[in-house]
Amino acid sequence: MLLRLHIAHGQALITQKGYAAPETTAAFVRARELAAGIDNATERIYVYYGLWVGSYTRSELAPMREMADALLHEAEGRPDTSVAVIAHRIFGTTCTFQGDFVTALPHLEKAVSTYSYERDSPLAYRFGQDLGVAAEFFLALTLWQLGEVDRAQRIAASALERARQSGHTPTMAYGHAYMCIFEAIRGVPALAAPHAEALVGFSNQHGMEWWWATGIFFRGWTRWHAGEREAGLADMRQGMALSRQRGLMSAPPFFQALIAEAEAGEGRTDEALAMLGDLLAEIELSGEHWMKAETQRQRGSLLRRRGTENFAQTEAALLAALDTARRQKARIFELRAGLDLARLYKEVDQRQRARECLEPALLGWPEGLELREVEQARSLLSELV
Repeated sequence: MLLRLHIAHGQALITQKGYAAPETTAAFVRARELAAGIDNATERIYVYYGLWVGSYTRSELAPMREMADALLHEAEGRPDTSVAVIAHRIFGTTCTFQGDFVTALPHLEKAVSTYSYERDSPLAYRFGQDLGVAAEFFLALTLWQLGEVDRAQRIAASALERARQSGHTPTMAYGHAYMCIFEAIRGVPALAAPHAEALVGFSNQHGMEWWWATGIFFRGWTRWHAGEREAGLADMRQGMALSRQRGLMSAPPFFQALIAEAEAGEGRTDEALAMLGDLLAEIELSGEHWMKAETQRQRGSLLRRRGTENFAQTEAALLAALDTARRQKARIFELRAGLDLARLYKEVDQRQRARECLEPALLGWPEGLELREVEQARSLLSELV
């Protein structure tokens, strides 16, 4: 009974205080101590998840992997159960966090295909959000990185609709938050705007401090892109500060990259470059590599703005981004890095090297695909003939 009380307390704190709050972690640590020696897989799964999600939000890779491996072990011999949904979703998400998108993909697909609404939807009250919604959003993010853009968009739309139909307020907040993240990775702030406003509204109405910080940040990001530069940047900075105050460390690296983009847009390139340099050092320490290639590319793109006198430094940054993206099979980031590198080479009249960057990055993209990066790369390639 005492074990169940600690688990229930931790689950309640997830919604109120957030995944990484000290109170939340303390509840699950105590639950793990109580669970030692208890032969009850269900109770162990709740404890593993509570500890994993705290480590995830704090960007603590080693304990994330420990809990993800433990959950996958619990799922052995239970292929068509809620345990399998949870284990494969957590293991796949951990791999995505590391930038190992290829390994993540089959686990997230397994989580989505195994999910049963009738069996699993009641568990939203135990895990903070609907299991199927979480699995679909991370599958969409992973597919986008791997270049399956149409499928990624369909699955993200499915996840959002599932969240809306759930009737579970934390799941609906989760859906709006991850649509903001998805649209930010795609670079479409106008589509993120209604989700950011909805997230702020949900958080205010239901006292969800955790999601309020995320909503404020993305509201600022969309406002900045809509022309409300000063107010938007102020919101972004506030959202970042609040997230860090609440122990959220996995999102701020992504937030910091978006703030750096805005700072550069305001003409503060040196400040933006310093932020990205700090961010890359932080990425190496944490192991949160899912945005590493894009951060390297962003740094190279800013260096390129300074002119060809910075050619060697710019080239090195963009080559690093291209190498990271290729090793991760992150085709979108490979295309973006190849495009920026080709532009650099074109500026110094190295057209052959520019073509050598673009041609491999464009291989396999279907004709008629409506993707800004593909259209820009093909247009540039036609100029290099």
